[in-house]
This record gives sequence, structure tokens and C-alpha cells, in this order.
Amino acid sequence: MLQGRFKWAVLALAMVFLAGLAPQPADAEDITLRWSHPSPKRGTEVVWTDWFVKEVEKQTQGRVKVQMFWGGSLCKITEMAEAVKSGLADVGWVTSAYHPGYGELAKVAAAADYISPIASPVVLTEKWLEFWKKDDAFYKEYATTNMMPIIQRWYDVYWAFSQKPIKTLEDYKGVKIRAVTEIQQVAYKAIGATPMFLPSVEIYSALQKGILDAVGFSPDTAMRYKIQEVVKYLVRQDVAGAWAQWCVNLDTWKKISPEDQKIILKLGDEASMTLARMMLEERDKVAEAFQKAGVEIMDLPKAEADKWNNMPEVKAYADNWAKEAEAKGLPGQRLLAEWRKMIGSK
Repeated sequence: MLQGRFKWAVLALAMVFLAGLAPQPADAEDITLRWSHPSPKRGTEVVWTDWFVKEVEKQTQGRVKVQMFWGGSLCKITEMAEAVKSGLADVGWVTSAYHPGYGELAKVAAAADYISPIASPVVLTEKWLEFWKKDDAFYKEYATTNMMPIIQRWYDVYWAFSQKPIKTLEDYKGVKIRAVTEIQQVAYKAIGATPMFLPSVEIYSALQKGILDAVGFSPDTAMRYKIQEVVKYLVRQDVAGAWAQWCVNLDTWKKISPEDQKIILKLGDEASMTLARMMLEERDKVAEAFQKAGVEIMDLPKAEADKWNNMPEVKAYADNWAKEAEAKGLPGQRLLAEWRKMIGSK
């Protein structure tokens, strides 16, 4: 499963050099990377991370080692971007949903379509990797915050895990639901729900205490945080998830030899695809586990999903996002048009 090579690896390295992110250090040194992970040490995160760490250490012949810090033990999830930028952590998880001002261009995926036109996370990740390697804008943006992205982490379709049954959009009215991305917050408001943002580690207790009625989570994330213990209903809906990037502190990256940088980038692409395959596999596993736990499973009808995706507020988000990106000097309009073309979005 993990042996495939990806045609974009060489191009990725070229992009990195063009962006000035991978200089040829004359005094490259052996290094131990402090890797900060926000999640508890369980589930799919352990599987792919353990593989990646072992392969990095093996293929660099020990020149690059990794020290893992699980469960936010090195820094809180909301502080992770700053920790990587400053060098407190050498590797960390970064996404604009948790870290405003970081990785803003990655929002283009959610902006393009609220209801994802590509059902398979594997196909979507293949296209996303190709998209990143065609343009150095993403790398340049991260360079301004002293980071080098090495792994693309797709959070699969966001199902709703609820205390109340949700059969139509009308049923969302008044529901207090955790929504993580900007487009999710806009979309839930459009149907009369009350979107709230809370870090993943706080969701379980918020559902227990009635602070939340529901949570939007990717299937694997819901399982990792044991949400089946505190909800009654699982609503399958193809709400587009979100991208996060695993990033290396740029000063640390420059200490790694070009040879080992290339190895890490290649393994990063393999890890990205492995994660995508895991996301696809987790859908059925999670549904089965939740059903065994007594959670009722229902599906949001396609007609309702199409209606939601075409609401004026939801449609307007893409252009608004692109204009805001342009105002910051980022190529939002161009990237939005290119990504929509790649995924067949209208």
C-alpha cells in the first residue's frame, strides 16, 4: 500500500527550489525533529504517522530522526502554527480553520464547492497534489510564515453527528452545531442552524453538557474522539471537508541536506495518498461502529444537498474568498478557477 511512487515528487522538489525554500546547505547536519501532534495517540493517525517516521529514519539512514509529542503535549492545537513558525516545534499540523492567517490559499478547495463533486478522497487527493505541484504560490505563502509543507492531510466529508434526527435541511433549524471551516459556518447559518467553533478535544464534553446539539466531523475524527458515546444520530452528507498541511519549520528545513529533503517530500506524497485511502476505508468502518454503539444512521437526500449547495449565501462564498485573497496579494481568483476546472465544478 505504501510502496507507490508519485510522479509529482520531482516536480515538487523543483518548485521548492524555485521558491527558494531548499537551499544547498554546505554543512547539513543530523537532526532530530520535534513533531507536535494535536490528536490522542490512537486510530488512523498512529498508523500513518508511525509508518512515515520509520521510513524517514530508515531512508535517511538515521540522519533525520523524529521525536513525537502526542495529544498536544508540546503545544496546544490552537498554538501549533505559531509553535512551528517560531521553532518550538519542528513539525506541526497547520490549517487556516484553527490558525487564521496560515495556509489561507488552501481554503480554495472548500470555496469551490460546499458539497464535494468528487466523492472519493483518493481521487481528490491525487488532483490536489497535482494542483499544488503546478504552482508555487502555496509554497511561497507558507514561506512567509517560516514553514515548508511536506504532507497534505485531507479531512474527509463532514458528516453530522447529532442528538437530534436530521432528515431534511429544515431539521437543522435551531441546531447548535460545531462547524470548523468558514464555508461550513456560512452554510449552516443559511439553513437556520447555529454554527459554533470548538477545538476537537472539547467536542465530547460539549455534546454531553448540551453546549452543542451536533458536530460536523470527518468519519475518522469522530471515531478518534469517541463521539459514538455521546450522540444518537449519524447523518451522512457530502459536505466538503478541509485540507491541513503538516509543515516543517523553514529554518529547520534548511539544515536538512537536499538529498534528505527529497526523501521527505517523496514520503510526504506517499503519506498523503495513504491517508486518502484510509479515509475511504474509514467511512464504512465508522458507520458500522456507530451502528453497533446504538447510533441511528440516516442520509441527507441528494435533493436537499443540491438545494444547500446552490443557496445564494453558499455560492457567494467562493467569490468573496477569492476577492479577500486578492486583497492580501494572493492569487485567489486564478487558483479558484483552476481548481474548479480540475474537479469539474460548475
